[in-house]
Amino acid sequence: MDPTAPDLQKESCRLCIADLFNGKLDRVHVKLRLHSKMGVQNKLQVLVNYDELVQMLQEGFLQFMNATSTQETDIATVYAEQNTACILECPVSQQLLQQIDATKGVTIVVSREIQYLLQRDQLGLNSNVKPLGGHYVELKNSSNDQLVRDIAKILANPMYTVPQQRKLFTGFPRPPRPLSPHYKNEVQQQQEQRYAPLYHTSHTLTLNKLEVTFLIGHQGSRIEFIREQSGACVKILPIPERLKTIQLASPYLILQAIVVSGTLSTVTVAMALIESQLQCYRPKGHSRRKARACIDSYTGPCTPMDSANLSPGQRNQ
Repeated sequence: MDPTAPDLQKESCRLCIADLFNGKLDRVHVKLRLHSKMGVQNKLQVLVNYDELVQMLQEGFLQFMNATSTQETDIATVYAEQNTACILECPVSQQLLQQIDATKGVTIVVSREIQYLLQRDQLGLNSNVKPLGGHYVELKNSSNDQLVRDIAKILANPMYTVPQQRKLFTGFPRPPRPLSPHYKNEVQQQQEQRYAPLYHTSHTLTLNKLEVTFLIGHQGSRIEFIREQSGACVKILPIPERLKTIQLASPYLILQAIVVSGTLSTVTVAMALIESQLQCYRPKGHSRRKARACIDSYTGPCTPMDSANLSPGQRNQ
C-alpha cells in the first residue's frame, strides 16, 4: 500500500470541501467514525463551518466514501448552505458534538412543527433554545450528555420531519442587454398602440372665464406648455349659451369647460399642471379688480368687441 495514499485522500477531500463552500458542488457524501449512537432513526442536520470540517478530516473522523476502515462507519451528507457554513446530515452522537465544540452552542435544522413545540416548551428540554430564523434553532448546554439527550428527544418526536433542502443560490441573474434607442421606441409605440384603447380616458374641468383666460396665457403660451409637458389633448370648449348682462359685468360668473383627454398618465400630469397654475392664480385676498389687472398683464386689455358689449358705467371701472 502506498504510504502517501492517506495524504492524497485528505488533500482530495480538502479540495472537495473547498469546492463545496465555493458553490461548485451542492453536496458531498462522507463517512463518519461513530463508536456510539443514540438509536434514533432520524438523522440530525447540524450547521458546521469550514474549520470544523477540516478538523474532522485531519483527526480522521471524516472520510471519503471510498476510504477503507475496519471501525464502525456511518454515511453522512454535507450540503452547501452558506459561504461560511454548511449542513452536515448524520446520526446524532456524542462524538459529533465533541468535534464541533457543542458547549458553545450547536445550531440544528428543524421543521416548523418542531419550532412551534420549542417555542411553547412542550418538549421538556433542559438546554437553552434560541430560534435563529428560518429552520435554524440554537441549543446551548454546558453538558454534552444532556445536549445529546435533548437532540435525541427532538429527533424522536413523531412530528419531526427533515426540512427540504432549499434551492442553492447560483448568483444574481445576468442583467439584460440595453436596448438601442430605435428598438426601444418601437417597443414603446407597440405597447402604447396595444393598450391605448384600454387606458384612454378624459376629464372635464369647469372654470370661470378669468381662470380660463389665465390658463391660456399670452398668445396661448401657457396652455401650449401644459400640452407639451403632459402629452395630453387639452381643449377649451366654447361657451354654449348667450351671455347675460350680469355675466358681462362679472367675468368670474361665466363658466367655461376644459376637456383633458389621453392616457391615464398624461391626463394625470395635465391635471396636476393645471392645478399648480391655478394655485398661483388664486392667492388669498385677491380682489376682482386685481384679478382683472393680472389677466390684462398676461393677455392684454380686452378687445374692442368685448368693450362694445359693456355699458358706459362698466367701461369706466
